[in-house]
Amino acid sequence: QRKSAITLQSAVRCHQQRQAFLSQRSSACTIQQRWRAYMHGRRARCAIGAQRCAAIRIQAAWRGYCQSRAYGDLRSATVVVQSHVRAWLACRRVYTLREETSRRCAAAVCIQRHWRSVQVVLKNLHTRARAATSIQAAWRGYVLRRQLEHDRQLAEIRKRVVAANSAATEPMLLGNRTRSALAILLESTSTSFVRRAVKNLNTVTELSTVCCETIARDGAVPVLVELIRSCNRSRPNQDIVMYSLQVLRNLARVPGARSIVFGTANCVSLITETLYTYKENAPLCMPAGDLLRALASDPKNREAM
Repeated sequence: QRKSAITLQSAVRCHQQRQAFLSQRSSACTIQQRWRAYMHGRRARCAIGAQRCAAIRIQAAWRGYCQSRAYGDLRSATVVVQSHVRAWLACRRVYTLREETSRRCAAAVCIQRHWRSVQVVLKNLHTRARAATSIQAAWRGYVLRRQLEHDRQLAEIRKRVVAANSAATEPMLLGNRTRSALAILLESTSTSFVRRAVKNLNTVTELSTVCCETIARDGAVPVLVELIRSCNRSRPNQDIVMYSLQVLRNLARVPGARSIVFGTANCVSLITETLYTYKENAPLCMPAGDLLRALASDPKNREAM
């Protein structure tokens, strides 16, 4: 009985120990399984995080590449558009410069053509004037020699000159005639009075250089220029223009008055315009040409012209 009891007890204790071992083994397996699952999940989460970061980096790199490529295409297109616009602007500037150059060349050619025609007219007028002067001088010398053949006629002429000088009144003096003519030019509006005044000025300026300087200093040159500008193509006005040009020519022959005539505003342009306007009228062109030649005799005036 005791042996049976010991056997039974040992069997019971073996069973209990086995059950405890199996329970511990099951618990250990459960803990290991949980731990392994935790570690596997952790490793999986780390791998997924790494893959996600790698994917984000790949996406960022790809998007950066796409944006860089799009920017390169846009920049290339912008450069092409800018080059075309700049080429169009350059062509436009070249075309404008060509038009401006052609206009200037045409204007220069026109001015040269007109100036050459004026020079031809002046040359012909000077030639005719010299020929006419030579003929007049020869004829006057011939007439004078015939008139002065006898001493009696010469003595009579001398007596007549002395009598005329003694009978000269105050209004007939050159200075008084000059002042009277200037007053008429400044105040009168009658064509006949103005014509007589410029004729008197022509006479006194031909005879006296002092009167020329006085007239120039008294401001008669701008009045004469404005008088020529205001005249029309009628016969009395043409006479006024002719006498006015002769007065300016006489003033330009005097060194003291030449600078005043040349310095008057629009004087040279008005003379050139008068030459062109009355190019068929020799009595008007001759004093105008002589006036230009007298003004051009000064080197400074010639360079300015």
